[in-house]
Amino acid sequence: AMNLDPRLRREKVRVAREKEEKAGKEEREKREKEEKEKNEKEEKERIEKEEELERKTKQANLKAIKDKEKKLLRKQKNLFRKLAMKAFETGGENNWSSLIEANDEVEFLVDKLDLMTLPALSSALGGSEDNLSVSGIAVVRSAYQSTKSGAENVYLQEQSSKLKRLEAAALKEEAEKAARAPKPWSTAELNSLHKACKKYPVGGGGKWDIIANYINQTLALPVPRRKEECLKEWNVILRKNSEQASAKYEENIDDGTQVIQEDKKDDSGWSSDEISDLQVALKKFSSKIEKNERWSKIARFVATKNKKECVEKYKEIRSSLKK
Repeated sequence: AMNLDPRLRREKVRVAREKEEKAGKEEREKREKEEKEKNEKEEKERIEKEEELERKTKQANLKAIKDKEKKLLRKQKNLFRKLAMKAFETGGENNWSSLIEANDEVEFLVDKLDLMTLPALSSALGGSEDNLSVSGIAVVRSAYQSTKSGAENVYLQEQSSKLKRLEAAALKEEAEKAARAPKPWSTAELNSLHKACKKYPVGGGGKWDIIANYINQTLALPVPRRKEECLKEWNVILRKNSEQASAKYEENIDDGTQVIQEDKKDDSGWSSDEISDLQVALKKFSSKIEKNERWSKIARFVATKNKKECVEKYKEIRSSLKK
């Protein structure tokens, strides 16, 4: 009789359904947890690989700079030695009393002076064997005395400052020349560009300056990337992505398969990514900003829609929320 009681049957069905729903919920939560952990692990590994690539690229760039400086220093040392010995052989006022004395003082200076001060002494000796100036011996010997005693040498300081200014101007010219010439982007630079654009969403004022600085500082690039280069390369990436999406669309149509969901747009022509960008922009740019200026910034942030389209979509979303 109890088995025939409809209330008991309903209760059994309810309990069984709740048990089934609970089991299903636990299974979904388990799968979601596993999927989340998997995604987090993959993202962590991806970030670690990018950071390792950035670290290696930075180390390689710094090593290249140091190797170049060492090579230049060796060149300057050899030039100074050659000019000093040539001046000693030629003879003149304030000359060294012996080859040993000349060699000792020259080697002392070679050991103590750097890439900014050695060229100053070579310059005092004429800068080359063809333009040898024995009067520079007095400058060299004065530099030896002051360096040995730890005193400041006015000539070296002045020449060093002059050389630094010339070097800075030469580096600037070299950088500008290199910047004008098209230079392919390395994998590390592209990864850094992606990371910077994700970290600093484009659309705000001065963002491309920030993105360029981020790439240059992260990778210690010997020739810095300019903001114009970053913007140009990012547009190339976006265009390639768009072309790939179009190719995928055509491929799916030809095969008779369904187009991937990410490429679909709603009735008003907005994709989910564009709607997401609009929502981010609405939060990013406060309503306290002057109305026209605010919507201009929002449109720049969304990038693929103009100001009027953004306003209309916002009204459409707001209207649907009120229903």
